[in-house]
Amino acid sequence: MIEFWDQTLRDGEQSPGVFFTPREKLRLAIEMDEIGIGRAEVGFPIVSKQEFRAVKAIVDQGLGMKNVCPARCRKEDIDAVADSGAEEIAVFIGTSPQLMKYSLRMTGSQVLERIAWSVEYARERGLFVHAVSEDSTRSNQRFLLRFLKQAISNGAKGVVICDTLGISTPAKMRRLGGIVRGSIRASCYSVHCHDDLGLATANTLAAVEAGCNAPQTRRCGIGERSGNGAFEEVCMNLEVVSGIRTGIKTGKIWHLAGLVEKYSGVPIPVHKPIIGTSSFAHEAGVHVAAVLRNPVAYEPYSPSRVGRTRSFTFGKHTGSSLLRRDLKRTGLFQSRMKMRNLASQLKLLKESKSKKRMRELIEVKRRLDRERSGMSIRDIRRLLVSL
Repeated sequence: MIEFWDQTLRDGEQSPGVFFTPREKLRLAIEMDEIGIGRAEVGFPIVSKQEFRAVKAIVDQGLGMKNVCPARCRKEDIDAVADSGAEEIAVFIGTSPQLMKYSLRMTGSQVLERIAWSVEYARERGLFVHAVSEDSTRSNQRFLLRFLKQAISNGAKGVVICDTLGISTPAKMRRLGGIVRGSIRASCYSVHCHDDLGLATANTLAAVEAGCNAPQTRRCGIGERSGNGAFEEVCMNLEVVSGIRTGIKTGKIWHLAGLVEKYSGVPIPVHKPIIGTSSFAHEAGVHVAAVLRNPVAYEPYSPSRVGRTRSFTFGKHTGSSLLRRDLKRTGLFQSRMKMRNLASQLKLLKESKSKKRMRELIEVKRRLDRERSGMSIRDIRRLLVSL
């Protein structure tokens, strides 16, 4: 059975310039619970006092989904998670040669000792433990399996493999997921994919095919750098392409995506699959004519399945079928000749339209992106002066 592990409130918030207020986090958590999310990473308690309060508020809400918090392999991190009241903890540490050398400055033996101690201590604090191998796809396979087995032997119940740099391929992820699933005895097998090369959704689906039953996803795909596996894409691929019932109330997908857009300040791209403005918009004459006869001609599933509606737009590629339908509805139906002439006029108007306003809007978006991207060194200098 698939149980989605949502990361919007933690990894999604690590998207440059994004932050959620405690009230927004609580609202999003409630909506996630209602849509059918199995577990959610609700925050990083050690980060700040406000983050700790936000996590505790979600925990105190008593939602049906399991509340998870991440922690480095440090006592203070684990204590913060336990003190917040969260049920589960995801203790993470790098297992690739690159992270062990340049980030942790630890040997493989030290990493194994650290995960063993962390799992045992988290268990003593009464937490359900997931052992997270950061940068799994660049890790030595033997060492990775040794790491995960060490964690399980010390009391971890779940394991997480990560494509931290987004460099895997579906074939490699399917193979790695299968090896982990066949070699490690755990109750929860999870996968965490980044989208640096545009394969996060495909890699997540490949891991699910290999037996990973807890795909980690984010609303609208927001997250570190280029983001992560998008919840709506993974969910609808499983539902539509694989025919797997996920238990998700898909009719709420569009509504929840809108809330994430509103609270994060990150606009949903126009052509984003499933939730983008153009996802169910038709303009080309051949497509429109076929969809008017039967939507299955050019739609893989009904827009209502994700809380959307289809739309038709008049533009350069519009044919007379759409004009005929809409004018007939308004009582302005004309001959086929007039419909063709009207369609020709619309094409001319569209092609002669100035792009000045469009360029202005693009510049506005670029300016907003710069403003949202976080504090500049100039801002930090001003802050230092005021201290």
